[in-house]
Amino acid sequence: MKAPSLIPFVVGLIGYESCIKDSPDVWKYGPEYTFNVGVNSSILVHGKSDFLCSNVTISLKCRPFNSKSSDERVDGLQCYVKDANITNYEVDMNVKPLKIVQDKPTSPFEIGDRKFEIIYDKKKIKEFRVEPKISSWHLNMIRAIANQLNIGFDRFDKGGERFALVEDVGPEDSTIGICETKFEVSKQLTDRVKHWNNSKCENKIHLETYAYGKNNPMIAIDKTRDTNKCLPSTPYVFGADEVKKDKLSLINIKMTSSLTSFLIGPFSFQSQTRNIATENMNNGTFIGPSEETITLILESIQPAESELERIKNPGLTTITANAPVNSI
Repeated sequence: MKAPSLIPFVVGLIGYESCIKDSPDVWKYGPEYTFNVGVNSSILVHGKSDFLCSNVTISLKCRPFNSKSSDERVDGLQCYVKDANITNYEVDMNVKPLKIVQDKPTSPFEIGDRKFEIIYDKKKIKEFRVEPKISSWHLNMIRAIANQLNIGFDRFDKGGERFALVEDVGPEDSTIGICETKFEVSKQLTDRVKHWNNSKCENKIHLETYAYGKNNPMIAIDKTRDTNKCLPSTPYVFGADEVKKDKLSLINIKMTSSLTSFLIGPFSFQSQTRNIATENMNNGTFIGPSEETITLILESIQPAESELERIKNPGLTTITANAPVNSI
């Protein structure tokens, strides 16, 4: 069996064989990754002085898999949302320091606990496989989360080993569309991100990018999308109403900027996306500017507790918002 990856083809799980050798029964079902996901959103409604804000916290569980048949090689992650909560509040912009004027109790957030599979090729998320009858509203939120696990870049050797910075421009598949994107890869960094908890195998497991290995153990990747050059363009903010076929959306979203950053180290992995947009009613009435930050942090790598079961009769789709779901 091929050694597992955190992100297939990009970030390897190094030392896993030592864990199996030392404790074969403990790791017989493979590793399970726990990610903490946070979605912080705000909108300033036109004519009002308060920001309407929400904070969603999500525990995401993922397991790597790879399989090979006569006509297909599949490398991916199977994931599900274990739990999610939301807090809504308002912030008064007319006082310094800013003041929370209405803080509603934290409550469960219904994002669904169905499994989904992220299938990768050597560059990006190739496709999504989802359980039947998942709603577009749930699926789009899952896409936005999975976008935090989408590197979308494979030209790491473009700058060679001499340079600390690699730059390139090209198309990238994302939740908001296939957009012209500027990629920047920074090497020769020091570790400054949150470390995961790995109590079952001490520090024998660590991460390495396949492109750089131990020569550049800590890297940063920045992706800046040109929101005016997306074909198709599928503007989306987390939790937005689903767009139904042949019907106008209640709210029109225009993305003005979108940036995703990754920090990858031997014992740490995190990504963050910041989207800025303007929102209007479909009759042209201006609502206001909105901003969201989606953060994903690897919290732990632990042994899975049961054998992995692939999704039966999945629907096939892509990472772009509102893409159709087809049968395989």
